[in-house]
This record gives sequence, C-alpha cells and structure tokens, in this order.
Amino acid sequence: TWNLESADDISECFAFNRSLEHIDISTWHLPKATCVLQLFLYSEGLKTVNVCNLTESPDVTDLSGIFNGCHQLEYIYGLDKWNIEQVENISEIFCNCVRLKNLDDIKNWDTSNVSNFYYAFGNCYSIGTIDLSNWDFSSASDVDSMFGMGEHYGEWCDGTCFDFTDENLTAITVDLSTLNLSNITLDYGSMFETEEGYELINNIIVRNTNVSSLNKVIEHLYDRNNNTPGSIYVDGVTNLVFANYIPAVEKNWKFYIENEEVDFDLLVPENVI
Repeated sequence: TWNLESADDISECFAFNRSLEHIDISTWHLPKATCVLQLFLYSEGLKTVNVCNLTESPDVTDLSGIFNGCHQLEYIYGLDKWNIEQVENISEIFCNCVRLKNLDDIKNWDTSNVSNFYYAFGNCYSIGTIDLSNWDFSSASDVDSMFGMGEHYGEWCDGTCFDFTDENLTAITVDLSTLNLSNITLDYGSMFETEEGYELINNIIVRNTNVSSLNKVIEHLYDRNNNTPGSIYVDGVTNLVFANYIPAVEKNWKFYIENEEVDFDLLVPENVI
C-alpha cells in the first residue's frame, strides 16, 4: 500500500500506460496533493477507474487533461465525491474519452471558479447526455471547442488516428440551462467546433439564462460545418428577437419554447417575447 499523505504532485502518474485496464485509487489519502493534472493522460487501455478522493486537498485548482486520451474508458466512479470549489481549469478533462458512457456524477459540481472549459468534452461520442443544468458559468472565459468533435482530434499518443466508425457515434443532448457567457472575451465561435460527419450535438436545452448567452449558443451552432438538423429547447428566456435564430432554423434546426415548436413562417423578424 502506497503512503501518499505527503505527496503534493501526482500529475501524469499513470500517463501513457497502455496495459492498465482497471484501477481503484479510492483508498488513496491525498491531503496535500495539489497537482493532479493529466493523471491518466493517454492511458489507452484503461476501462474503469475509481477516483473518489482525488480532490481531497482543498488547494487543487487544475484538473486539466486528467482523462484525456483514455479511448477505452467506459466508467469513472467517484466523480460525485469531488470538491472542485477552488478549481479554475478543467480543460480537456474528458477529451477523447470516446467510449465514456455516463457523466451523471458531475451534474452538481460547483464550477463557480472555473474559467477554462477548453475541450472539456471534446470527442465524447458515446456519452448520450451531458447535464450541465446546475453548473455555474459565471467565471467562464474560455469555452473554445468545449464540445468539439472530429476525427483529427482523436489520436493515439503515437499520432495515429483512432478508428472512428458509425457505431461509436451517438446523438448527444447538452443541457446548458444555467449558461452565462457574459464574461467570454476569447473567441467563442467554436464552442461546438465540428468536423463534417461528426455533428453529434443534436439537442440543446437552455432555461432561465440571459438572452445574450442564448444568442452565442446559436452562433456556435450556426458555425458547424453542415446542415445536420437538431433542436433547441428554451424556457424562461425573455426578450427573444426571433430574427437572431432564423439562420439556425434555415440550417434545419427546430426551435421550441416550453416544448412548443416555434413556427417561423408565422413570425415577422421583429417579433419579441
């Protein structure tokens, strides 16, 4: 049994390990481990992991790339035990986890201090639903490619591409109900950066957020490569100027308010609710 009570840096501890398939580090006592980034970076054989005590130290601020490149990873246990109140960076945390089945345990994370969301869920092809409805985006400054999808992003550590096939691809619903992009100063135009053939974000849910943030989400979707259809569900957002959403609708996206589809043919551009 390892004694890690004095360890302050365990970053890349299991990085680039192709033989590791299952690991349980839930019994690790890490009161001083403040540097845990890229812990399992490109652990390409890893299938299940239990990491419930990873944020035991109250001084952890960077969780970037912890599971980046874990192409075989299906289940992560213990994420609901993480305390990320002080965390500022979760960039690439689940990036290229192409077989990850479920992230329900992160839906109640306190992200109020997180500023960097870059590629956090890039190439999470099998996830189905990403429920961020309780996340606090008030400190967000970088959401570039947060949900980026594409073949050239999914590479093995030796540079060869992962073999993406149709059975890897799953339509994804993203609940961004609390999204606030008012602090975004960087290029936010590629939040859903997508290569042709990988347009998997097909349902967006936005509730009780400001209209400016909704408009930016629409801009992000409009920048996608082709006309793959999808749906946008909106509740509790006022001052909607429908002219802002016509370009998205023209690209085969449907727009729902309180689960009722908006018939844009019956609206004039200046209509506001």
